[in-house]
Amino acid sequence: MFRLSRLFRLVVLALMLLAPGLPPLHSVAHAQGSKLEVIKLKYRTAEQVIPVLKPLLAKDGTLSGLQYQLLIRTTPASLADMKKALETIDAVPRRLLITVRQDAALENDRRSASLSGRPPEGNETVVAAGASVASTRSLSSDNNTQTLQMLEGGSAFIRTGQSVPAIAPQQSFARTAPGGRVVGQAVIAPEYREVMSGFHATARLDGDRVMLEISPQRDTPANPEQNLAPGSINMQRASTTVHGRLGEWIEIGGVSQGLLNRQSGVLGNTRELSGENRRILIRVEEIR
Repeated sequence: MFRLSRLFRLVVLALMLLAPGLPPLHSVAHAQGSKLEVIKLKYRTAEQVIPVLKPLLAKDGTLSGLQYQLLIRTTPASLADMKKALETIDAVPRRLLITVRQDAALENDRRSASLSGRPPEGNETVVAAGASVASTRSLSSDNNTQTLQMLEGGSAFIRTGQSVPAIAPQQSFARTAPGGRVVGQAVIAPEYREVMSGFHATARLDGDRVMLEISPQRDTPANPEQNLAPGSINMQRASTTVHGRLGEWIEIGGVSQGLLNRQSGVLGNTRELSGENRRILIRVEEIR
């Protein structure tokens, strides 16, 4: 009779682990006073709750799970603490709206001074009749804002962009023989580059505070005023973990750089100063 009872318990335990439609809680007494229990989760996966429950596990206990089921062997006191924690953790996830702003501002200041007259010849001195100063300043900005809805504890990803040619459009060259017969032909096909913007984010909430793991990226074609090679792409990448309050803007990174170019001649000089400022800001709001 004892052997049959023990066999029955093993069969019940196997069914508990394999049957997804069983009731949420089941208990099997362990020989040393700990309890083996299968808990069916409602809203969270085992991968999401196990890191939170591990500190509550007894010294010799075990905790594992797959998808929406947990398998716990621990003391009754530890098990009670875990169940209490699950009442808060395994709740309906809150809906979030993540907004990422990636701003860029380019400033160019060019000043030139020149003398009117004629350049020196031989041992002559400069013959100048007057002087003129010209100054030009340009300021351009490019703001990119993307939003994405997600559930707390989950991950979300968004990316948009286009393919742009990196060299001149397609060109063909043909070599002909006498009589107009084509004997050779070469084709230069354009090379395309992906210009993408987007971000990957994971958000976790604690009351009105949020912990956000985020990796934004933004690519833009080079501005002509940057004097870069044709087809150049400005690339911006970041990856960080930040904490903040719901609804507030958080600046997670920025870049400022400047370039000074001077050219001097006999009858004048030119000074060109260009600068670029970039910022990345994020905000997490709860959708009620």
